[in-house]
Amino acid sequence: MTYKEIKKEKHIFIYGVNGRSSSTALQRIINSSGEICIWGEAWGIDQPFLDFIEQIEIKKKDFDERLPKEHYDFLKESFITGKHDTFYPNAFNDLSLSIEHIKNAFVEMIKPVNDVKRFGYKEIRVQNPTNLSTLIRLFPNCKIIFLFRDPRKQWISVRDSGWFGFSNNIEMFNSEYTRISRVYQEVYEKHGENCLFIENNILYNEKRVKNLIDILDLKSFDESLINNIISTKSKNVLSNEEELIINNSSLNSYLDLQNLVDNRI
Repeated sequence: MTYKEIKKEKHIFIYGVNGRSSSTALQRIINSSGEICIWGEAWGIDQPFLDFIEQIEIKKKDFDERLPKEHYDFLKESFITGKHDTFYPNAFNDLSLSIEHIKNAFVEMIKPVNDVKRFGYKEIRVQNPTNLSTLIRLFPNCKIIFLFRDPRKQWISVRDSGWFGFSNNIEMFNSEYTRISRVYQEVYEKHGENCLFIENNILYNEKRVKNLIDILDLKSFDESLINNIISTKSKNVLSNEEELIINNSSLNSYLDLQNLVDNRI
């Protein structure tokens, strides 16, 4: 499977706002269609690939503009004639093939384990909007699902799970919730057609899940997964202090995200 073969497929990438946003539940629902392979969290492995592709394509454009093809011919002629007394170029061969190899390596990393051409992964970590813009540029027909959750409920689950660096620091949780929300909104402003915002509570509503599946151009899914609770901390509660902190910070970001939910769902 090469990049050229699957470039225009309708791949799906899930990006959650922090952990415990129901990204695993959504991953299972989408995978149950059998028409796509959504991997688990990338743990940031995708970011060096996306960074490198972005930077090397910028360099290629610069090389193409500043270095005529004849410069490469000078070096080649020096080896043919055995005379190294002429101008040497200050660059390399045409970078196109190298870039193609890097894209193929990225595809090799996330290619499906089943016999389909559509793939994706889920992630809760993102450094900047450029990575996501590069991802969309690589796969112009993809959908990036930005999955979010009410931070008041999410913090309880994050706090009680203890899985994250900010699990014992509500201020850090709030800061990351707000930062990631802004990154996703910035990507939406540039690539709205590729972006889909959904709140995790739709995963418990059969009609809304079916609407989502239609939007993603999937034919079917395992409906029993709609109410399949993976693990929950919903019986626990916020302290008054915790509620005040969240209300003064990440709650505003949450309300902004709610305004971006697709009205077809």
